[in-house]
Amino acid sequence: MPYTQALAKLAPHIQQVAMESNGKGVSIDGQPLPYDTGEIDFGEPGTNGQHSFYQLIHQGRTIPCDFIGIIKSQQSVYLKGEIVSNHDELMCNFFAQADALAVGKTAVQLRSEVSFFLFTYSFYFRIGNRTDVVFCLRLQNCPDSLIPHKTFTGNRPSLSIMLPALNAYTTGQILAIYEHRVATQGFIWGLNSFDQWGVELGKVLASKVSLFGYFWLFLVIFGYFWLFLVIFGYFWLFLVISVFQSLYRQFD
Repeated sequence: MPYTQALAKLAPHIQQVAMESNGKGVSIDGQPLPYDTGEIDFGEPGTNGQHSFYQLIHQGRTIPCDFIGIIKSQQSVYLKGEIVSNHDELMCNFFAQADALAVGKTAVQLRSEVSFFLFTYSFYFRIGNRTDVVFCLRLQNCPDSLIPHKTFTGNRPSLSIMLPALNAYTTGQILAIYEHRVATQGFIWGLNSFDQWGVELGKVLASKVSLFGYFWLFLVIFGYFWLFLVIFGYFWLFLVISVFQSLYRQFD
């Protein structure tokens, strides 16, 4: 999960590198493997992933995560009234998500927390119709019914990678890390990481489906052609019979 939009295509690239290279069921010498190989890779940059699949990695099944952060932004944006840039906010999320996966939150911590809620109410003075708005603070603990839903187990694996800046050199380093990992996994599992026979079957079947489709298209065209000939023949037969009937009536 890269916390920079410039690496938006990194996850699809790693998908292709890892899943196409090591998605095998037999070893390099053709023997069936007694264990599963390969991995399922997916990801999204920054907060896009937080609002799509982070719920799964925090409270669902255990999924190892790689967080990639950039120290120096390519182009920081400061909004009016904000004390930090958009990149600083991204990096805050970068550190917080890894901490949340590692530490989590227990039911004891939830019960000990006190939340401050700011609410308003209005009232009418006895004299006149003026309305005043009053701001109040209310203390509230987490309800017991929400404790199971807001508990995080923690102890979930993640890797945080920090780059000093995003440029051609550091991008190459990131690519080299993942390509090296894929090759090493292939060596350990005894795979040939440099063939993709699983892709070939789909291509062959697609060509057969295409040929089958062309065959049916030919039959349809051929059938319409003969239907046209039959209709055209009946038309000329009807025309010839009508002409002979007219001639017969004239000479009768």
